[in-house]
Amino acid sequence: MESETPTETQVVVEKEEKEVKRQTKPYVYDPDMPSKLLKADGSIQSVIFDNKIFNSTEARRILKSKGLKPIKRVDKTKSLLRYRITDPSLYKSYETVNSEIDGLRYIVGH
Repeated sequence: MESETPTETQVVVEKEEKEVKRQTKPYVYDPDMPSKLLKADGSIQSVIFDNKIFNSTEARRILKSKGLKPIKRVDKTKSLLRYRITDPSLYKSYETVNSEIDGLRYIVGH
């Protein structure tokens, strides 16, 4: 009997399926996140910090404390630090939700 080894195409498909599952993994929300984020049909796509209030070290510490892991490096502008949590192509619409923490906003994808 020959052992079945996956073809290159099967390996790529399995890898892509695992990546989509990782990106769509539900997150455990902490109490300061607005109730809108607790909806089953929404997920955090990005977290935005006002860079007049937070530096990148503080922002990463907050993300880590909330169990959020960015999928790429920070996007910096004059006034904002944006951390992407999931791929934006997974969603059809977005809404911005303010946090109880001043200078912190969530982009929620639906």
